[in-house]
Amino acid sequence: MLRKDSGFTLMEIMVTTAIFGILAAIAVPNMIGWLPGHRLHSAAGDIRSNLQLAKTRAIKENRFYAVVFNPVGGSYQVINCGPDRTYNTGDDQVVKTVRLNEYGSGVAFHSVSYANNLVVFQPNGLNQTMGYATIINNRGAQARAGNPSLAGVVVCQNLLGGTWQ
Repeated sequence: MLRKDSGFTLMEIMVTTAIFGILAAIAVPNMIGWLPGHRLHSAAGDIRSNLQLAKTRAIKENRFYAVVFNPVGGSYQVINCGPDRTYNTGDDQVVKTVRLNEYGSGVAFHSVSYANNLVVFQPNGLNQTMGYATIINNRGAQARAGNPSLAGVVVCQNLLGGTWQ
């Protein structure tokens, strides 16, 4: 009776391991180079989403909502302005707090062009001030999110070749 052995030979395992090692040596540096840009764009997208959240909640709940930026502390908050419809009067409720340092890769505020670092959305969806929150990463790449008009439009843009796109 013939006995048939099954499994992999030592040579097959060594060749497979070498191929995976070569692929990993190529992929890891590319991933490391890609990661700061991804984190920057993710943070800018989240700012846009949270501005949109404030606008949507203002409409849905027929209340004023604010997004307050703290450039020095590297954070921002989405705030329900409460029944009195005025920000910072004691009846405000913090809906969400975001800290940019949690994204990694040195993501931080570069500048905030909103007056008093604040944008307020009215129950009709319009915002009371125009502006942008611009962020930067440890490689100097920049992105921004904000309101280019009082119509409540929320946009997200990247700085490419000196032009916002």
